[in-house]
Amino acid sequence: MALSTTDTTAASTAARAVMTKLGTGSGVDTVSLAQSLVDAETIPKKSLIEKSIAKGEARISGYAAMSLSLDGIRTAFKALDDPSDVNALQSTNSNTAALSITSTTNSVVGTHTVEVVNLARAERRVSAGFAKADTQLNAGQAFVLRLTTNGSTKGIQITAGNATPAGMVSAINSAKLGVTAQLVNTNDGSTNPYKIVLTGTEGAVNAFSMSTDNGTGTSEQQELTFGPASISGTITVAGLSVAITAGDSASAVAAKVKTAMEADASKNSITGRSYVVDGAGKLTVTFAPTDGDMAATTYTGVGATGVTFAVTTPREYIAGPEISSITQQQKLTFSDSVADPLDPLATADITVAGVTVSIVKGDTKDIIATKVKAALEQDAITNGKTGRVFEAGVDGSLTATYAASDGAMPDITFADTGATGTTASAVTIVRAFEERPAVSFATSMQSAVDATLKVDGLTIKRASNSITDAIAGLTLDLHATTATDTPATVSLSRDSTALKAKVQALVKSYNDAISDFAILTGPVNSKDPTDVYSGSLANDSTVQQMKYQLRSMFLDNSTTPGSNVKALRDLGVSVDKAGTMTLDETKFDKAITNNYSDVVTALTANKENKSEYGVMSRGIAGDAIKRISDMMKSTGTLATQTSSSQKKIDRYKADLTKLEARMTAMLARYTKTFAAMDTMVGNSVSTKSSLKSTFDAMNNTSNN
Repeated sequence: MALSTTDTTAASTAARAVMTKLGTGSGVDTVSLAQSLVDAETIPKKSLIEKSIAKGEARISGYAAMSLSLDGIRTAFKALDDPSDVNALQSTNSNTAALSITSTTNSVVGTHTVEVVNLARAERRVSAGFAKADTQLNAGQAFVLRLTTNGSTKGIQITAGNATPAGMVSAINSAKLGVTAQLVNTNDGSTNPYKIVLTGTEGAVNAFSMSTDNGTGTSEQQELTFGPASISGTITVAGLSVAITAGDSASAVAAKVKTAMEADASKNSITGRSYVVDGAGKLTVTFAPTDGDMAATTYTGVGATGVTFAVTTPREYIAGPEISSITQQQKLTFSDSVADPLDPLATADITVAGVTVSIVKGDTKDIIATKVKAALEQDAITNGKTGRVFEAGVDGSLTATYAASDGAMPDITFADTGATGTTASAVTIVRAFEERPAVSFATSMQSAVDATLKVDGLTIKRASNSITDAIAGLTLDLHATTATDTPATVSLSRDSTALKAKVQALVKSYNDAISDFAILTGPVNSKDPTDVYSGSLANDSTVQQMKYQLRSMFLDNSTTPGSNVKALRDLGVSVDKAGTMTLDETKFDKAITNNYSDVVTALTANKENKSEYGVMSRGIAGDAIKRISDMMKSTGTLATQTSSSQKKIDRYKADLTKLEARMTAMLARYTKTFAAMDTMVGNSVSTKSSLKSTFDAMNNTSNN
């Protein structure tokens, strides 16, 4: 680099100072003299290094400015990258109170009529009332809610600790079976103001019913039969992974599955299940009554272990009775008839609860109990006493379970009117009369129905009020019914205004970038010393390379051309002789009107949310975005040039540090040398003065 006039003047000034001070003899300012010599040698070198650093920093600023310009173009291209960005439709709806509409990229221009006949509704049921949110249900014992929907019944287990209205709500919502529950305090002034509201899912297919099961029904059993393992691997039974070793017998495989199931039941607090393995590879699972109906156990032979599997259900689940609001049980135990069965009067009567029962002398107690059971059942039928249950035991016992409508019942009475010799023990209250809150969801507040609408006169039914397949590319969200024979009118038209604005923004981003490049490669702005960009990239080939690539992005054919629109020039985009890009709006409007699908294809490749990674045809916008991103990434041209400039700056700064160290050493050396010279000159001057005084004295003596 050549020295400037300023650098030469500074060096000359330092040299003249040295010469002047060297001629002064004794009394010379040796410190100033030494500094002048150092300045004469180092100022030009230091100035040259500092200018190199400043130029490198300016280049880095210039590359940063280029990155901002390129990012502006990339942003403009991103607004045209997806079909949803380009294929915009303008929609109108004459009845927004009845429905709202949302168009997609698959929408088709056109006008449709939509009449909303009725809205889809969800089943809604309400429970009987409860006194409080934490009222104890089923005497604090566990029970099961049985939800039936679309022909399928599923059980929701209510644990003993959860046997309250609030606990039921929590269990129903946690089950996530398509029905939600809410506990509401009606504050209706009754003694049982709390009610549970159940809400299903919209649509007739989602109608449901809810019943209770007190958990005393017959448990379900499933038999799982396994074969031996031929190789090691993993099998999955009922969702549980079980490691199997080659050579495991069928019973060993069954035992391993049993262990896994027991551990899972323990982990998930599932009580009441039992597991039994026999020697032939059969695992019998007896579920708890509260489990309800169980799906058949699933099996997957992962790892090709060779284990075979079969499942049978030897005993189906039988639900227990629903939870009643009032319950009472009484038990009466009979003895055998002791009369002689050969007696001519072999038949006699006993009276139980006011009902006469014929007894044959010699009947055993279990026969007597069975006869009494039949008589009481017939009496209940005759008198319309439904809901009563009578059970006879082999021990001669008769247990009567009364219906909720019976209330508190008096003790069962007994009389041996025919001298059969039969006796009966005193009445035992097995379960005393007690009033329990009923758990019933029999009251329906709203039935589940489908939405019905007429689209262009065609009647359509759907389970949801959000309908996506009635009109191509259009979602209809129904809010209310329309007046009979007064449909809403829905229109879809092409919206080219927004697309034109995006293309105009793209043209502007190009022109702004080219203008910025001209400033970066132009003359330095001498009027503004704070302007670090002007001229920062003068004669830099990187700028020309970027300009060439940008022209290619804007003017080359699309990698996914349409039949009549292959490049931006077909949309009216062109560059004049001065390098300024313009948009011919007349040509743009014609392309949009006649070849809109081609425009979408050429710009976007008809691909939504394209990745910038990998090799693929992305259309004009997608390809440009990838190319610009590649330029700006950490291994791209701008980052590489910036890194190179920074490395040079670091070397220049290191050179400057070395020069400053050399200046310090040189100054110390010159100072020491000139100090010695000054001492020698001073000594000479002193000798001169001494000799002169001596000679002057000798001359004076001679004259005398």
